[in-house]
Parts: sequence; structure tokens; C-alpha cells
Amino acid sequence: MSYYPAPGPDQQYPHQQYPQQPYPPQPYPAGPYPPPYGPPGYHPPAQPRNGLGIAALTIGLVSIVLAPTIVLGIPAALVGIGLGIAAYLRTRRGEANNPGIAIGGMVSGALGILGAILMLVLFISAAMHNSDSSGLRSCLDRAQGDPAAVMQCHLDYSGTGDGGRPV
Repeated sequence: MSYYPAPGPDQQYPHQQYPQQPYPPQPYPAGPYPPPYGPPGYHPPAQPRNGLGIAALTIGLVSIVLAPTIVLGIPAALVGIGLGIAAYLRTRRGEANNPGIAIGGMVSGALGILGAILMLVLFISAAMHNSDSSGLRSCLDRAQGDPAAVMQCHLDYSGTGDGGRPV
């Protein structure tokens, strides 16, 4: 049952003209920049996210810079290591996806501690080396202002390579 009469032999169906589209259709217009979306079903890769790891790396690097101060370097390094461990545990639980930043924070914190310990050892060594200055003072007291004796005291207690002791 047809509601419309069939066209006669001399009659054609009216055709609408549609503009020709390239096949296959392009998902986005061409331009100088890539589109913000990809083809259907495409999911862009997840961006690295680990804010705690970035904080650990930053504080760890700051601890390396502060290592010569010892008083600020060691606490900063400990904070960097602690944040790095927390950030790494987040990556293990799947809450963050960039474990390299967390590991970098732990490593830089450890380097900050090593730098501070090295500076502490150098400081103690220099203090022990200079503790023999009492010998120079007693030599200068014995010289009693005699220029030749004062010069000899300075020669005896400076740069001899044996800890500042007289030769």
C-alpha cells in the first residue's frame, strides 16, 4: 500500500543535490595547530601528575644548595627525603603516575645530607687544625715585640704542612 502515486514513465523522482564531501570525512579542519581532540575513540596519554614528588625534588635540590650551612641543609634534606618517600608510595598505590620525580627527590635529599656531613667534617677538621693557634700566641708572647722573633714565630706556625706545629 502506497500513499503516494508511483511516478509515470516520463516522470523522475526529484533529486536534491548535496555538495560532494571528501571520503573519508575529515574529523577536524586542517590548520596550523593540531586539534585539541583526536579521532573518535582516541584518549590522549595521561599527563604526569605528582605534586608531592615535585615538592620533594624541589626541597631536595634546595638542601644541596643549603648543605654548606649544615643547620639548614640537613633539615631540608630530611624533609625532601620524607616527601619523596610519600610521593613514591602514592605512585605505588596508583594515586600518582610519575615515580621518577619522587625518586629524584629522595636522591637529591640524600645528596644534601651527604653534602652537609662533608661540610661538617671539613669544619671540624679545620677547627682542629687551627686549635694549635695557642702555640703561636705563646710564641708571640715570648718574642715580646722583637721583629725577628715575631717573624720566626709566624714562619714556624704557618704553612708548614704538618698541622701548624713548629718545625
